[in-house]
Amino acid sequence: MTDARQVQQQAALSLERLWPRLEITFRDEANAVPADWRAFEMRLRQEWERLFGLLLGLYGGHYDFFYHLEELLGTAARSWFARPTWLKQLDARREADPAWFQSPQMVGGMCYVDLFAGTLNGLRERLPYFKKLGLTYLHLMPLFESPEGNSDGGYAVSSYRRVNPRLGTIEELAGLAREFEEHGISLVLDFVFNHTTSTSGHGAPRQATMSTSASTSSSPTGQSPTPTSARCERSSPQCATVALPGVKTYTSGSGRPSTASNGI
Repeated sequence: MTDARQVQQQAALSLERLWPRLEITFRDEANAVPADWRAFEMRLRQEWERLFGLLLGLYGGHYDFFYHLEELLGTAARSWFARPTWLKQLDARREADPAWFQSPQMVGGMCYVDLFAGTLNGLRERLPYFKKLGLTYLHLMPLFESPEGNSDGGYAVSSYRRVNPRLGTIEELAGLAREFEEHGISLVLDFVFNHTTSTSGHGAPRQATMSTSASTSSSPTGQSPTPTSARCERSSPQCATVALPGVKTYTSGSGRPSTASNGI
């Protein structure tokens, strides 16, 4: 039996076992908005095998893999029910036209919020200008919370749930996204999850920074580099987890690079 066939069978068996548990957990929500539940199930079943294969390749050797798999499904369901209606409608339009982002009608722009408009509210005031330019999407450079003076251009993110307070709030960002979308402009943001900071509220960066092993301190997961990442470092130094300008930040008082990196 090929590896692909094994993954396919394991994915099907896992979902067969997990789905009834999910139905019990979200029975009230499913009864309240059955159309939303059906849409969630359809999207999950459509993407499940691919998602399962990716997660299995990364974490399948961990003893608690299936526990976290079930937790992930629960998180996805809760996020789906909490997702605003206008975003679900946008999801449906884009699913009906999977190549929407490749359209020749797509015209993009990019800016730093602070340098171009000062704040998110200032950016909202520039909406007529963006429409005049014919933009269909606007890429906002890093705007999430990051440590002052050591943010690696804003990419050493402390929290993806908080906006840099000098620019505004996460609620203002959500409102801005909806208003721009109503005028045909999608906002684009960077989510570089392997690029963290030791001031993050997440545990892995702090634990990695506290590691006494130099080999594990460069890994955002606190694990030693794999043979694959070692080969990558030899052939692609501009992307690897090595000390390059703009790639590492430093933890105050430690004298060692923290886990903020652009590594693969």
